Amino acid sequence: MAAVTVEYYGVEGTGRNVTEAKRNAGAKIERLVKAAGRSPEVVAFGGYAYLVWQEGDTVRARIVADPDGVRVGVLHGTEYADWKEALRDVRRHLAQLGCDTASDEVPGILAGDAEGVREWRAYQDTQRRFLRAKAAGAESGEQHEYACRGPRYGTVRDKYGLPD
Repeated sequence: MAAVTVEYYGVEGTGRNVTEAKRNAGAKIERLVKAAGRSPEVVAFGGYAYLVWQEGDTVRARIVADPDGVRVGVLHGTEYADWKEALRDVRRHLAQLGCDTASDEVPGILAGDAEGVREWRAYQDTQRRFLRAKAAGAESGEQHEYACRGPRYGTVRDKYGLPD
């Protein structure tokens, strides 16, 4: 028996009969849709915006706008294994970029992300230590040691009379 060939929604399919040929075409359509990926998504917060897009099996994300305006040029984004991971990391980064170090209010972009909130609080604490060290007159390297609790943390803290 000769194979049957049909055109189904613009895609050719083959099989032993019309039903199998349509299934074959449908499977091809499904593969094409999956290969096309998702529509790009813009995620914005605090004056910053990320573009998240898919290239084949890879998801990429890149900052495309900041408080100074839209960034132009070739997009070379950070690579992620999947869409969910990319959006999670993008939201966490935007929460850090757009945060007000004087406020303890958790950014709304982290709603439902308990781990992201913990990371954001730790980031806030680090940024506040940077600001305290800078205000106390510490040099750049000393600010970093104090803020990140590096090996010279205690020395810098004591030198400038900074809190623990």
